[in-house]
Amino acid sequence: YEPQRDCPIFRIVGVDGNKIHSRIAADVMQTGGKFVLGAGVSVNSEYSKPSLVVWGFDRDQMRDVARKASQNAIFELTVSEISLVFVYSDRAEMFTRQSAIGDHHNPELV
Repeated sequence: YEPQRDCPIFRIVGVDGNKIHSRIAADVMQTGGKFVLGAGVSVNSEYSKPSLVVWGFDRDQMRDVARKASQNAIFELTVSEISLVFVYSDRAEMFTRQSAIGDHHNPELV
């Protein structure tokens, strides 16, 4: 799935245990969204945590889903940006996706 400009995808990283995964997945399906299992991986690939990748919601809807599962923040991915979206406030920190500005496998070429 490739994110569209008007339909971002969201990643919930660090959901602990199958019980939380199941609760979030059930909520997503019941409210018309879709998801796949994923993993949040550090830049150096030494650290990884399970995650859910979700689409079919806007930011406020996704905040509601995350809040129900006691998550503090989610990642929102669009074609050009990655945002760290805080669930309990309107705060979001945006970053340009490396793949949107050049060869992300060779950042020195950007």
